[in-house]
Formats: sequence, structure tokens, C-alpha cells
Amino acid sequence: MSNRPALDGVAVILVEYRSGGLVADRASEALAAGAIVSVADNSGTYVGEGLVTRATTNVGFGAGCNLAVSALPAGADVLIFVNPDVEIDVHGLQVLAEAVRDGWTAVAPGIDTGGGHREQGFAVPSAARAIALAVADVIELHTPWRRRRASNARGVGDDHGRGVLEAEGRFASAAVLAVDRAGFEAVGGFDDSYFLYVEDLDLWARLANRGRVGFVPDVVARHAGSQGSGGMSVDRRMLLRWIGREQFLQRHGGRWRLVRFAHRAL
Repeated sequence: MSNRPALDGVAVILVEYRSGGLVADRASEALAAGAIVSVADNSGTYVGEGLVTRATTNVGFGAGCNLAVSALPAGADVLIFVNPDVEIDVHGLQVLAEAVRDGWTAVAPGIDTGGGHREQGFAVPSAARAIALAVADVIELHTPWRRRRASNARGVGDDHGRGVLEAEGRFASAAVLAVDRAGFEAVGGFDDSYFLYVEDLDLWARLANRGRVGFVPDVVARHAGSQGSGGMSVDRRMLLRWIGREQFLQRHGGRWRLVRFAHRAL
């Protein structure tokens, strides 16, 4: 039996902004499993373990990830981006890393949000879908209940052994995302101009143009949701999502002007 650590050669990337306790927990777990841990400290207050790069201000999620990757030694060939408010076991991280080493450019697990289970991420937004999502955001903002977003799940634990499923018109959240480091660096990493939200869709689209991207539905991460970003207000989150969708459609050939018109009307 090999004594090689489970996550040998894997770099776990974390971005801290007023979530030091959560980040420290994730860092400790990954280090114990043999991973390299690199933390971008966007608030200047992180005191946990790992390679720590301190930003001069809150540079956002994507830019923070890029800072953390830039601090890594040459030995890490797989990058796994993990939100502080996500729980995923070491075996799950190992399965994702093995998929990347088997030739996938990027893979993501199923996500259990507590209100639903997503096996295969989210639909890539067209202009029509972006407008529909904006309308749903406005309705949610002005009602006392929070909608349960539709999932595409069969249920946790069904049909084990499916391996990696090719992404078909869907993209993965960066809540947990495993990426080939060479591929990540070849496409220029995250686009720093996205502050928060949609930077994962943009990266996924560029990685998909380079190689195979997919989902590992038998690995499940539990995402508490919005606990790792410093208590940002709901309307601020909504605005950043809208800006991100417009930006994505503009850069990837979508009808972004139509979406901007709808956003302004709403």
C-alpha cells in the first residue's frame, strides 16, 4: 500500500474575506491530507495555515484566486478552488484530482445546497435566460420567502460509478472546481474584471474551448451558501450577478445590450 498522501501534488485554493474561521478550517483539513494550500487574504486578517498572499484591498474572488495560484510552487499540477462555506471530504477531492489527471481540463462535483441537489451545475445563460433570472431575482428581493432554485438531481446516492459526465450546455460553480494547472495558466486564469459572480462561468467557457470539462455527480459537496463573502446584502449580490451576466454575454457573443435594457427596466 502506498504511503503517498491523498492529495499529493494538489493545490487547494481559498479566498478569505471576513471568513477567517471557515477558511482556516478548510485549510487545516486540506493540509492534513497532504495538499498544498494557498490562501488569498482579501481582508488582511487571516491568521490560519497555508501559503498566504495578502491583497492590499478586497480584489474580488477571481483576482484573489489568481493571486493564490501565483504563489504556488511548481510541484502542484491540479488546482482545486474551494469556497470557505463548502464541505467536501478528502476522498471527494481526491476523485476530482484523479479525473483531472486522467485528461479532463476541469471537473466539478454535485452540489447539495440543503434546498436541492445539483448534479451538473447550471445552464449557461442565454439572453432570454439572463432576463428570466433577473425577473426571478426581483421577485425574490421583494417577497419574504426565498425561492428554491430548480435542481437537475436524481438524488444523492443514485447510480454510483457514473464517472465523469461531459458538460452539455452547463457550467460549474467555483464553489468547488478542480482544474488542470497548465490549462488554467494557458487561458490566463480567472478574468480579474469580474469582482464576484459569473467569473466561474467565464473561466469554464474558456477552459471548455481548450479541453474536456465535466461533472462527477457521485462526489457531493455541501454548500451552505453566501457564508464566505463577508455578509454582503442580497441586493448587492443581485447587482453583481446582473453585471456579471451582461459582461459574460458581451465577451462571448451574446445579446448583452438586450439584457442591459431589461436590467434597467427592472
